[in-house]
Amino acid sequence: MNWKISKKSQQNIIRIICLVLLHLLGYYPAFSYSTYSDLASDGQYIFGYAVTDATNYSYTHDATVQVVLTSPNGRSDSTYISNSNSVTGTTVLSWDDGDLGEYLVSSTHWAYCSAMGGYFINAVTTAESGQMGWSRTGYNYIDNGGNSCKYERKDPCYVRCYQQAGYTYTSGQASNWPNCWTRYSGYEKFVWTPDGYRCVGTVLHLGTMGSAQQCAEIYRSPFTDIGAP
Repeated sequence: MNWKISKKSQQNIIRIICLVLLHLLGYYPAFSYSTYSDLASDGQYIFGYAVTDATNYSYTHDATVQVVLTSPNGRSDSTYISNSNSVTGTTVLSWDDGDLGEYLVSSTHWAYCSAMGGYFINAVTTAESGQMGWSRTGYNYIDNGGNSCKYERKDPCYVRCYQQAGYTYTSGQASNWPNCWTRYSGYEKFVWTPDGYRCVGTVLHLGTMGSAQQCAEIYRSPFTDIGAP
């Protein structure tokens, strides 16, 4: 009879054998196995990282991870790294306004048990993705005085990153007064992942003599509105 054992079953058998051997050797380990990928940004750089945690507090395992971070336009960074018990691999790309949209972190994980000479985490894959973009906010001129120009945010303004309702932006450029621009458009970077969104950039207020642009989410180049959150 020709018996075939699936890859998942093989990994489960290795885990059981490893545990039995350790107990026979007098170890009573605490196990903490996990694999995951994640994505983050500080507004200047985009980070993709992944963790292989094969921690056994009574016995040493070998943990390995391979991480690839890819941008919408095909830029990429990768790393392959190993360590005892737990390892974190980090990749990085610079923020590029010409390369907005969905960034993808793809990772492969391994963990090796030397007591039985086999992998109990063997080429397991994880992934995470997130949108990198801008929130665009429109500001209307309301007043001037004290060598400044004052603007109020359009309301409603359904974007992720903006000042709270009633916020007034004051231009500190004395050369603009009393000839204030009639409108402002403000932009702020955001990172939007399945876990939620974060605002990660300083607002850039762009002066214009015409009408302020409508509030919108922008995540592609050239700028493409994606609607309210």
